[in-house]
Amino acid sequence: MGKVQNLLLITSSGGGGHLQAAKAKIASIRSSNPNAIIYQQDLLLDWLGPVIGRLFGWIWNFSMKKGWVVMQERLQQSQRILDITFWPVIFTHAFAQLIRKNIDQIIDTQPLGTSAIIKATRLASFWTKKPLFVEKVITELPTEEVTHFFKPIKRLSDKDRLFLRIISAKPLAWDSAKQFWLKACNIDETNVSYEGLPLRPAFYKYIDKVPSTIPLSVSIQSPYHRKMILESIHRGSIKTDIQNDIIYFILDPDEYVFTLMLGSQPTEKATIQYVKNFISFYRKNQVLKKSHLFVLCGHYYRSCPLLHKIYNLICSVEEYPNKLTIIPLPFQDDTIIAPLFSRSNATFTRSGGITSLELMAVARGSIWIHMEQHSDSKLLRKPYPYMVSWERGNAFYLYSIKGAQFITPDKLFTVLSQVVSDLSRQATLPSHVDPET
Repeated sequence: MGKVQNLLLITSSGGGGHLQAAKAKIASIRSSNPNAIIYQQDLLLDWLGPVIGRLFGWIWNFSMKKGWVVMQERLQQSQRILDITFWPVIFTHAFAQLIRKNIDQIIDTQPLGTSAIIKATRLASFWTKKPLFVEKVITELPTEEVTHFFKPIKRLSDKDRLFLRIISAKPLAWDSAKQFWLKACNIDETNVSYEGLPLRPAFYKYIDKVPSTIPLSVSIQSPYHRKMILESIHRGSIKTDIQNDIIYFILDPDEYVFTLMLGSQPTEKATIQYVKNFISFYRKNQVLKKSHLFVLCGHYYRSCPLLHKIYNLICSVEEYPNKLTIIPLPFQDDTIIAPLFSRSNATFTRSGGITSLELMAVARGSIWIHMEQHSDSKLLRKPYPYMVSWERGNAFYLYSIKGAQFITPDKLFTVLSQVVSDLSRQATLPSHVDPET
């Protein structure tokens, strides 16, 4: 078959990973086939409607910001009810798009409505006589915990499964990958493509970069944000060069860079506590090197409540540590995040699927996976960190590949002591000595 001309890209607005994966796929398609016409559909907003779709998206995003692990798990467990209830609606919209737009290829970056989308693809393939199938992009690292993607696939009939291709990273059990896919979703490994990580374009530029030489910058999206970012920076000791709406940071190679990013919908309480503890640590400890903490505060354009809260916190500190700069930021695109991940001496983050994939690609410093704290011991009966199951799977994957470790805000003092000590030790080693030895 020649170059695809009409492509249907299905995503959903709950969280940010599905949208980021979609952007990465669009960039990849554009690079190889610039003439392709891409029709992007948000399953929640475009197919379930602005009221129902926005409601589901809001509930999901709100529970993420509040760190309500139990609520997120229950929402995930109710996925099958949503799939059954809205099956006719999703099927009708999918089939209509496939026929009206004369679609040649379907890419799906989200887990909802799998059965309905596959059925619509089967019927459209029969109707148009085209060899259509759905390319399902798994936006989590492939572990047994990714049930929101895998269970709907496993429930497909044998005939339906013929119209599905899976795009994924490699499972940890690479020597038994065939068994993994059979167990996880009852699909043969021949229908799985390990075509590489769904990285946004900028990340490819930093895969082999030397971290200490990477320049950093951030974009200013509004006068409202500009005031808060600059006033926060001026309390610290970082050097900057401001050109229009871009702030360029002038860093010595041995200055410490830390990134705090608790997802596209960051848990506000935890983010604030991490920042408070950072300030407290640097007030109580004599750190010789200048240190800079970049705090990602969410993806709102006009209003970013967490950004405002972090700004107020920074401004309220009377004895601000002279070696620490805190840079609170609204949403930043991949051209900003990619070099930041690569340059950071330590990254404090949630283990969302796309974030985990991107950290695996470019992170050179230590990775610390945030988990929620909860006083109810009944919720902690299992010997697992208190976090949603699929992010727990991503975290253990990151542990296996990158040595990632778990953290909570009250453990930050201990972790920072370890990180700063390790960085100081590495800085004193002769250049011919491997710091890992």
